Amino acid sequence: MEKNLPQNQNDIVFQTKKSFFEKYFLATLLILAFILLFAVSIYLFFQNQKLGSRIDYLTKEVEEAQNVQDSALNSLLPSSPIDVSPQPTKIEEINNYSIQNLKMVEATTKESPSDKYLLWLDGEHFAGQKLIVKTMNDNQMKLILEGVGDRDNTQIGDYSLSSPVWSPDSERIAYLRYTISELESLEVNYEINLHVVNVDGTSDTLIKQDLAIATGSYFLTDLSWKDEGIIYSDTSNSVEGDRIVIKI
Repeated sequence: MEKNLPQNQNDIVFQTKKSFFEKYFLATLLILAFILLFAVSIYLFFQNQKLGSRIDYLTKEVEEAQNVQDSALNSLLPSSPIDVSPQPTKIEEINNYSIQNLKMVEATTKESPSDKYLLWLDGEHFAGQKLIVKTMNDNQMKLILEGVGDRDNTQIGDYSLSSPVWSPDSERIAYLRYTISELESLEVNYEINLHVVNVDGTSDTLIKQDLAIATGSYFLTDLSWKDEGIIYSDTSNSVEGDRIVIKI
């Protein structure tokens, strides 16, 4: 078989130029592809840098927001003047009684100024919590008050008892009633009311409604009853709390 050879010198030059331009065009395409790939790499690099900076910025924003939230929550609690820690108890004098919540009893047990009675709270908050008074001379115990609620079915209107304190004459007891006013998915709001009840459980009287008062563990507060009246720190205007005296 015969090969098709160029017929003249012009055909040879044309074929040579054609081959040269084909190689040049291919090389140019490769260079352009490399440049494009390099440009894309540079673009992705700076985008990653920008994304990293954005993530760092958002992380810092989240941390600052968390710090602000923590500061706001801490501002709701008193810094030092209000002591809401559990007080020493006379738990050894409580006998013939089936204790349901030992820590609650230990935190709330109080002897009357006359040394005649002993009181304590027992049970769980918003689950039928009880206020018990024991007569020291004959070991008689009496259920004075009982909270309302079911831990498995919490409802608006359920209430718990807190911070019971003796009157100076040992004849009455002041306490706080925490009543659920709102139920949301992640939050429970309470209304705190001040009550006074006789030592025999009669005449449970509302004294003041919707108190603003710092609350610690076991719902303890700085509520007290002196000769001048019932005293607590109102935290509605300041973190430290304003001293409030209610004459009874």
